[in-house]
Formats: sequence, C-alpha cells, structure tokens
Amino acid sequence: MADIERRLRRARYINELFPMDRRVFRDRTNPLETLSPMEIRERYRFFPETILFLVNMLNLERATERSCPLPPLISTLAALHFLATGTHHIVTAGLHGISRSSVSRAVKQFTDSVSPKWFQAPSANEDDYVNKKGFHSLNVQMICDATFRFVDVVAKWPASVHDSRIFRESAIRQRFERGEIDGLLLGDSGYGCKRYLMTPYQNTDSPCKV
Repeated sequence: MADIERRLRRARYINELFPMDRRVFRDRTNPLETLSPMEIRERYRFFPETILFLVNMLNLERATERSCPLPPLISTLAALHFLATGTHHIVTAGLHGISRSSVSRAVKQFTDSVSPKWFQAPSANEDDYVNKKGFHSLNVQMICDATFRFVDVVAKWPASVHDSRIFRESAIRQRFERGEIDGLLLGDSGYGCKRYLMTPYQNTDSPCKV
C-alpha cells in the first residue's frame, strides 16, 4: 500500500511539473449583457433587440466535430463587428475571445445566410438594379459630418441611377437650396459644383495656360 501511495504522489508531482496539453476554453462573455444599448449600437451598428432578431432568424448554429462550437450569438456579433468597422480579423477575434479563423467563418456564414433573405433580385424592373459590376444592388447616398457621423441617408434608388440624380431629387439638396443649412458638402467628380457643393478640379495633370 505504501508503494502505491508513493507512485501516486510521484505521478501527481510529474503532472504538476509537466502538465498535459489540454484544450483551453475561453470565457465568451455576452456583450449584450455587459454593454449599454448605445455602446452596442456603436460597436455593432444595431441595438440589442435587432441583434437578437438576427440571431433567431438566421440560426447560425452549425454542426462541428469540436467539443466547443461557436455560439450563434457570438458568431453573429463577430460578423456584425467586422462588417460595421472594416477592421482586421485579429481585432474582432481578440474582442470576442475567438480565433481569426472563427471570425472568417462567422463572416462567411452570416453573409451567406443574409443574402438569400434580403438581397434577391427584384421581380419588377430587374435590369434597373444591375450595377456596373454586373450584380444587383442599390445606389445609396450617405452624407456624414466632420466627425464621420451620418447625417443623411437615401437608400431607395436602383443601382443604374446616377449619383447626381439621387442628390438632385433628395430632400437635403432642397434644404441647401433654400439656405436652411449653413455649411459645405464635399463630393466627387460625379456631382456638379455648386455654392454649397465642392467637387475636385478636373485635368489637374495638364499644364496651366497663362
């Protein structure tokens, strides 16, 4: 009996000195319970109720041979954070306590699940929604202020509609025309230069004529 006890003590001592390679499971906290609604919206661009709606609707739980699959909520949050911020996978991975490969799979699974539900080609005037790259989309006009906060969004025009027409028929353009907004807009060469809309100079590489 004494010999057996010595062997057990020796085995425990060896295990303490040279621990076996065990899989480490990180604590995946739920940001929806630790952050305020505004903090969640800032990080993921959606309020908690909308995020939970997406989780329940998309059902991103997938079969895996691993003993600890990525929960649907964490998978959705990782995808939303990457899409909202455009940051590197390693940043999103560190924020949610998962690997970069898990972020990559989460983003692909999320976009593959969303596309069939909301980005289908329209049945009426289908050709109008085909953009220059050959797939269906909307032409969205978005205006932000100097702090990169969006102040106006127009998301109702097919991809074939030119940017200048969208702005010409927008409500914010009418407000500028009436002098209700004191400020300047910066636009690209697709817009016409106006007293409130500054656009780039054309042919800047050509020599100046005196």
